[in-house]
Amino acid sequence: MIKNINAIKAVDGLGLVLNLKLALNNIKKEKNTFSPFIISSLSMFIIVFIMFSMRVSHSLKKLNNWEIISKMLFFGLVTVILFSIIFLFYSYNFLLNERSREYSIYNVLGFKKSNIILVAFYEILICLLIITGVGLIVGIAIAKFLFLIFVNVIGESYYNLEINPLAIIFVIETFFLIFTILFSLGALKILKTSPKELLTKTSKGEREPKGKIILTISSLMLLISGYYLALTVDNPVNALTKFFIAVLLVIFGTYLFYIAVTISYLKMKKKMRSYYTSHNFISTNLLLYRMKVNAIGLANITILLTMSLVTLIVTTGLFIGSKQVILDNFPQEAQVRQNVIHKNDSRLGLNKIIEDTSNKSGVKVSNLNTIRQISYDFIGRSRKNNSIDFNGVYLNLLGKNIMSVVMVTAEDIQKLGNHIEILKSLKKNEILMTDFSGNTKNIEYIGWYGQKYKVVGHLNKIANLPKQPSISETSLLIFSDDNSMNQAISAINKTYDKEGLSTDSSPYFLSLFDISPKKVYQFKKYLSQQDKGLELDDRKSSLKEVVVEIGGILFIGFILSFSFIIGVAMITYYKQLSEGIQDKKTFKILQDIGLTKVEVKKTISKQVRMMFIIPIAMMVINFLFSYNMISKIIELFGITDSEIIGIVSLLVVLTVILFYYLTYKITNLVYFKTVENKSKQDVGLIIS
Repeated sequence: MIKNINAIKAVDGLGLVLNLKLALNNIKKEKNTFSPFIISSLSMFIIVFIMFSMRVSHSLKKLNNWEIISKMLFFGLVTVILFSIIFLFYSYNFLLNERSREYSIYNVLGFKKSNIILVAFYEILICLLIITGVGLIVGIAIAKFLFLIFVNVIGESYYNLEINPLAIIFVIETFFLIFTILFSLGALKILKTSPKELLTKTSKGEREPKGKIILTISSLMLLISGYYLALTVDNPVNALTKFFIAVLLVIFGTYLFYIAVTISYLKMKKKMRSYYTSHNFISTNLLLYRMKVNAIGLANITILLTMSLVTLIVTTGLFIGSKQVILDNFPQEAQVRQNVIHKNDSRLGLNKIIEDTSNKSGVKVSNLNTIRQISYDFIGRSRKNNSIDFNGVYLNLLGKNIMSVVMVTAEDIQKLGNHIEILKSLKKNEILMTDFSGNTKNIEYIGWYGQKYKVVGHLNKIANLPKQPSISETSLLIFSDDNSMNQAISAINKTYDKEGLSTDSSPYFLSLFDISPKKVYQFKKYLSQQDKGLELDDRKSSLKEVVVEIGGILFIGFILSFSFIIGVAMITYYKQLSEGIQDKKTFKILQDIGLTKVEVKKTISKQVRMMFIIPIAMMVINFLFSYNMISKIIELFGITDSEIIGIVSLLVVLTVILFYYLTYKITNLVYFKTVENKSKQDVGLIIS
């Protein structure tokens, strides 16, 4: 001890050099405590560096829809930085708590608080230097690698990610600021806490938490309200407006659930007969006494797991589903649309233009078919039993009584290769329906602005007809001929004119044909010379455009999910480590009073198993109740294929559960090792 006191005096006298040496020695000897903080900080550093590098990349600015991608990158960057601040504060607070007893011994042995703060400063400065040095080297390498993945996803392999000095300066300044805030909070904590408090902190007894009926009821009400909003969303626009409200309700409800509901459950468990067995008695009481501390950690894990789950489902669903939307909208390689403006406009006229363009450009066109359509978006409807009435003229995007309608003739449907017998026998007052959303299969009659049509059949699928994506329910109405369809168009136009409104819709011809993707540009060039205002849309270009746009969302989604997953892993590690440190003495006492090592391990397993089961169970419950809302949000992008959304959701849920299970098993080893290890030697010896 005399040697330790002399060392303290030497440090106090010589100052900076020995303070620095002491800080380095502390980091080396307490690597199990410092490593998680350094690793988590390093991960956040690399993520911020990658996202900012992409945002300031001159190469990526050449991309189509760069403005959209840039905004997404900015949103992702802000989210990651805010998450980094919150998470690193959590990590550093844990580090300070673990170091508090050692700091108190320094104070008792003669260190001034200014010297303790200086040691803490050197410790966090060394951590920052390690993070900056390693982070830049590893960050540049990972940035290059992830960028290759990104450009491969969007199909633009000729782009190159240059390392912009601005990105290096930005990430260093950002983390310098974050670490400055962390150190300031740590220094304030050291100044405010007395040595006596620090030394006796860990030995203070804990009172049994009281049952909180009001908080329990509040938690259940918040969760039920959030789940109700998610379940009752009836259209994609409503899903977007209600999403953030539902998220906030569930987040607050989740925190209160762990703070109040779990305590109420454990108190109720104490009244059961099964409670009076050795391992149940001990594990239940230990969980009950520390649930106030456990609650925040478990809530954070649950929320981060849910956030990573929702982010991955939405982004992956959008990426996969968007590709399918393009394929559904382009049954053939190319399309040319012509609005019906002049009386002499016709299917044959548009066919002739395309054939002439083909001859002049030397580009072969095959399987040419031209159909006549008209589309109405968000028109009002009312539904009674087996009928739908379209007599309303209001446009209400937020209402549930809206629908999109596409009209076409039976003759045109047959042109596309749909040789269905019922198409040949349609009468003037009869229609066929194809419901892309599956909600009108039992409809027998349709009232259409004063006209009444009998629905004589429902077609499940129509080959080679482009699907028009819409955020509302969409039905295809098939009329017997052009005259019948014109009558329906005239009926809605008269109603809207009477109300002083406009449908903003007119019939158009749509030519569908196959063409070599390599010769699309050549065909477009000659088509523009026809002076008809016609434009060609092709499958390859549309798919590429969507992939670039959605690929950026996917990339950012994975980055954000990775950030949340790191948060889950680190919080779980900290939780298991702190639990192990707290339980070490407790289980030593249990062994001293007669419990075998097997019984102790059984008791430990009972306790830590809740760490895995409860967050996963809550995550799955949150997901099941939010699935309807998630599906509606994805539908905003025209993706209505429930099978794709379902498969993606299932795979993501299983992936997240597997990840957390592996995290739980690995951190469990840390917990058992901490509990079973002998107590540390007096920390004062580290300065010997």
